[in-house]
Amino acid sequence: MYNRPTSISDARVSLRNAHQYKVCRVPKILYPRYSTSLDAENEHLDSNLYEKVCEETLESLTEFFEELVETYDKLATADVSYSSGVLTVNLGNYGTYVINRQSPNKQIWLSSPTSGPKRYDYVTEGDYWIYKHDKRTLHQLLESELSKIVDNKVDLSKCAHVKL
Repeated sequence: MYNRPTSISDARVSLRNAHQYKVCRVPKILYPRYSTSLDAENEHLDSNLYEKVCEETLESLTEFFEELVETYDKLATADVSYSSGVLTVNLGNYGTYVINRQSPNKQIWLSSPTSGPKRYDYVTEGDYWIYKHDKRTLHQLLESELSKIVDNKVDLSKCAHVKL
């Protein structure tokens, strides 16, 4: 039977004798971890630069989605709107993409009907947005998912702050 230590010295003795007990390993990460500006270079990113780059990215994506909707008949019922840092792209039966600025974290957040939520950090040296968990850029993910939706290769290379 295990007696819980009641003092620091008892705890030290228990630690020294820990080899006598079976150890139950606890995973290092108990909760899902999301990328935040705390573990990214973005905490050093100038706020004015972030706002400028973010606005350029969202505006260029808005233009891209508007052209995409006009090009493909299967997206005839789609709706694209951009306001106050939030780009909403309703693709009808294919779901809705929401891409928005997250100023406190200096990130762009994506909600995809295919891959779910992701948080993108800006890489100043390369001038692109990356999801740190899978190392894919925002534009790579959108190209991949949208190409499947329209059954044709889409090209986001003309968008602002892109790395494909």
